[in-house]
Amino acid sequence: MSTAPAAHSWIDKVAETFEIVDRKGAQIRSYRMAQLKDLPNAITGVQAPCAIHYIRDCQPVYSLGGPTILHWTGRTDFHLFSDVKPANYADALYFFPLILAAAMGDAQLGGTVNQFTIPEQPNALRFVTYKNPDGTDSHQGIEVNWQVKQNVTGSYTISA
Repeated sequence: MSTAPAAHSWIDKVAETFEIVDRKGAQIRSYRMAQLKDLPNAITGVQAPCAIHYIRDCQPVYSLGGPTILHWTGRTDFHLFSDVKPANYADALYFFPLILAAAMGDAQLGGTVNQFTIPEQPNALRFVTYKNPDGTDSHQGIEVNWQVKQNVTGSYTISA
């Protein structure tokens, strides 16, 4: 098994970055995946408010003699409300600038990556209604897409 750096070296930093405080002064629980491994088996409205971070894919860029860069894409699901109601949207508006400020305020995830950004793309941040397994509405929150650029030059062996 390789010990070269990859997502396990920074994914918990995403969780730390998104430990935001709501307007009532409560800190949102941001689940860890690499060290604490405290992610529950299922997320329902009972856990709200909380945040879960997923890696969607990795695109490596490498060449003989050139830099090796890993381009990661991922998503954070902010489960903010335990129910589904129109009033939640008004409260969710408060979270958009908090999420943006958190991401912009830690653009290198504590020095573990070269760049952490919310991409300039449609639906980078969006209000969502999460569903139960049977397809009925469960609870509401915000989905945030993000990207990580990680220079791992010298950590992987590239041969002809």
